[in-house]
Amino acid sequence: MNTIDGKQGYLAHQDIRSEFHIRRYGVSIENIEELAVPAIRPQADTVIILDEIGKMECFSDKFRAAAGVVKENTGFTGRYIEAGPC
Repeated sequence: MNTIDGKQGYLAHQDIRSEFHIRRYGVSIENIEELAVPAIRPQADTVIILDEIGKMECFSDKFRAAAGVVKENTGFTGRYIEAGPC
């Protein structure tokens, strides 16, 4: 993941050792919470696009809470599909 403010890191990678997996990829909860969560916090005059939130992101309680804030407190438009742990 590359953020607009220049931060980067893998959210999942085959070399990441984690208790959370998507197929052969270990999921970095730390990177999801340090990169993705701040990137989706609502800010004035900012458009937030959440596209294809999947099982990987849903392993993080902090990400699920942040996505819920976006859904409930912004001009959310689109389909919200809940499947799996989200």
